[in-house]
Amino acid sequence: MCSILPVFTDTENPVIHTTKPKEKQDTKRSLLTEGNDISRRARVSNAGKPGCEEAGKLGPNGYRGRMNAQPGSYDGNTVAGGPAQTRLTKQLEITKLTVGPLGNNCYLLRCRRTGGTLLIDAAAEPDRILEMTGGRIDRILTTHGHHDHWGALAAIKQATGAETLAHPADAEMIGVPTDRLVDGGDRVPVGEVELEAVHLVGHSPGSLALIHRDVDGSTHVFSGDALFPDGVGNTWGDPNAFRSLLDGVTSQIFDRLPDGAWVYPGHGADTTLGVERPALSTWRARGW
Repeated sequence: MCSILPVFTDTENPVIHTTKPKEKQDTKRSLLTEGNDISRRARVSNAGKPGCEEAGKLGPNGYRGRMNAQPGSYDGNTVAGGPAQTRLTKQLEITKLTVGPLGNNCYLLRCRRTGGTLLIDAAAEPDRILEMTGGRIDRILTTHGHHDHWGALAAIKQATGAETLAHPADAEMIGVPTDRLVDGGDRVPVGEVELEAVHLVGHSPGSLALIHRDVDGSTHVFSGDALFPDGVGNTWGDPNAFRSLLDGVTSQIFDRLPDGAWVYPGHGADTTLGVERPALSTWRARGW
């Protein structure tokens, strides 16, 4: 039976895409290359899970696509070196660009009334990021202190004068001074819109996610490396870190937000909470 995932290209004309079940496969835990802090979740994001016709195919950046979209619509399946994708909510314009050798996702949020902007993770390829933004960036939030998420931060701050934001527990890991410290429960402005910051401990001590509840009724979660299709972020075999991260993601995201909430991860394809929610007990039982 097909599941339904809404993909909104504008607030008045939702485009509905169906996903077809695929045969079960064995999901194997992938090992990280030394020095590569990317979550293994982004590498095995669709193995063994219902997906679309493209779910088993690896894109140019090595990540599996989740959603099958009509040409010109937003599906979140961007690839390193490929074009950005943009979607509109009533309040925000959201643009996703994938950059760098680890396929990091950068997100530009622009207030549709004021033009105010927030960049989430100045990861790599500053020229491409600046081209995507048109040169205006008011604030840059770094979701956590791993280098692949802030490799272009210095260049972009120098070019734009943007205010830099990060959690205090990870700020010292970031090679650019943090102008404003952000903790869980704080509000991060994008023009006249405010996003809620969520502090999630496990992938790093100071990982942040951002939640946007739009006036059009849609919910959007920018999860960094805390939540991916098919699991939480990598905790390197530390059972305490894994429990902390899964407990945080469960209590602060899944327990508070609806199934339709759209998840924008730090690497790889987008997903929704409704797609991932049935697997929470499986993630806890397997321990990663």
